[in-house]
Amino acid sequence: MIYQWITLSGGSDQFGSVKYGDAHSWTGRLGARVTKDWTSETGKKATVWARANVWHSFDSDVRTTFTSTDGTNATGLKTKLGGTTGQVGLGIAGQLSPRLTAYASGDFNFAMDNGNGHSLGGRVGLRYEF
Repeated sequence: MIYQWITLSGGSDQFGSVKYGDAHSWTGRLGARVTKDWTSETGKKATVWARANVWHSFDSDVRTTFTSTDGTNATGLKTKLGGTTGQVGLGIAGQLSPRLTAYASGDFNFAMDNGNGHSLGGRVGLRYEF
């Protein structure tokens, strides 16, 4: 479980002001990861993995209020946050030296409830152990 609390400062310009309400949310994750490790004849290690997660953000409401420059004519917008998303990913890591490992991973995220949309993400890098 992850608890998140977000507070944003409001702002204003010559046309009016905006005030953001605090956002409080709880998110849970259920998932699994499967890995396979190898060791080469020279002793270098390599790993591949696959993972799958289901993320659920429990309902939370956030309110944004707009007003004129003198604070009158307030208009509020209420946004309902929450939903369920799926995530699948693959990755690989290979030892280049006793202290240096190269890695790459990618994820695909998708809506599982009434929402729609998806995203792709990835990482490539080097990890050095001191």
